Amino acid sequence: MLGSSSEERRRTDAEKALERSNAELDIRVHQRTRELNSAIADVRENELRFRTLIELAPFAIVVIDRAGHIRLASAAAYRMFGVDEGDLLERSVDDFLPEELGVKHIGDFDQDPEPRMLGLSRPLDAHRLDGTRIPVEIGLSPAYVDGQQMIVAFVSDISERRAAELLAAERAESLEQSNQELEQFAYVASHDLREPLRMISSYLGLLSRRYTGQLDDDADEFIHFAVDGAARMSGMIEDLLQYSRIGTQGGELHPTNSGEALSEVLRDLSMAIEEGEAQIEVGDMPWVMADSTQLRRLLSNLIGNALKYRGEAIPEISIHSEFKNSRWEFTISDNGIGIDPEFHDRIFRIFQRLHGRGEYSGSGLGLAVCRKIVERHGGQIWVESRPLGGSLFVFTLGEAQSQKEAAKEF
Repeated sequence: MLGSSSEERRRTDAEKALERSNAELDIRVHQRTRELNSAIADVRENELRFRTLIELAPFAIVVIDRAGHIRLASAAAYRMFGVDEGDLLERSVDDFLPEELGVKHIGDFDQDPEPRMLGLSRPLDAHRLDGTRIPVEIGLSPAYVDGQQMIVAFVSDISERRAAELLAAERAESLEQSNQELEQFAYVASHDLREPLRMISSYLGLLSRRYTGQLDDDADEFIHFAVDGAARMSGMIEDLLQYSRIGTQGGELHPTNSGEALSEVLRDLSMAIEEGEAQIEVGDMPWVMADSTQLRRLLSNLIGNALKYRGEAIPEISIHSEFKNSRWEFTISDNGIGIDPEFHDRIFRIFQRLHGRGEYSGSGLGLAVCRKIVERHGGQIWVESRPLGGSLFVFTLGEAQSQKEAAKEF
């Protein structure tokens, strides 16, 4: 009896332990089920968000497996490639995307699965189902779907931008051709006008020498006007001829010591500087990429204007340079009569004068020549009014190597 009772208790204890284990197991199963259901819900929610983002994206999105088959595509992709919904799936990427993203290049991406852009340096064309081509840019990014490495391609249709670029290029080419024709016309016109004008000037000079003082005062005045007009026209034609030659007969751009060019200009202007008792301040001048002849003319025109358009005070001219945004920026400031801001653009146009000929000499081409020289060098030129009077002319030129390195090229 004693043994039977002990056996009964052990069985009862075992049954109770089993019940507790089953209860704990049920709790764990229910808990695990809730966690699994929650995870599944999260996955479905994330998948829904992902698909929503794909569908709402303004560009085409294509997910490609390592065999080169399209596994997922956005609505924009179906519209871009001209196929019905679902017809892209499991098709080869070679049917639609450029060779750079073809099956044979997917292995290269596997070797270096880093995000990258295609179509930035050279044009890429995707293919529609009807055979037409679409200019595109493509962004690639690695992704893992169901434990497998995939490639996500973000495809942007750049047809409108490509068309705008082509139109801009055509307009630029047309403008360049028009400019060349205009330069050629200016050259031919000014060149062909020189000989008849030379003859007119010669006979007007002869008329002046022979008959000045022998006719009445009106005749002398008329002869003087004719001689002066012929001289001014000759100067304008010569300036126009030089202006037309800037783009067609300019020298090669090479490393040039702007300090030496400036020193030569100041020597050429030494008489005007001495007569005006001008004070010239010069900072460090760099090496730049330039046509040295045109650089000297540019500096001569700007410094010459600073000497010409002086005020009542002794001229003070400062010439400096500073390296900014990968280019050298030159400044030439003066304390002269200054320029009204409303004329800051106009003064760089051809034959534009702000003063009468009786006040200051010149044809009105000097600053137009400066702008053309600077633009030929790939730079910019502008003018600013100084707060205390005078003008500040600024122009930019490309950087050159150091003096030591530049010397090796010669």
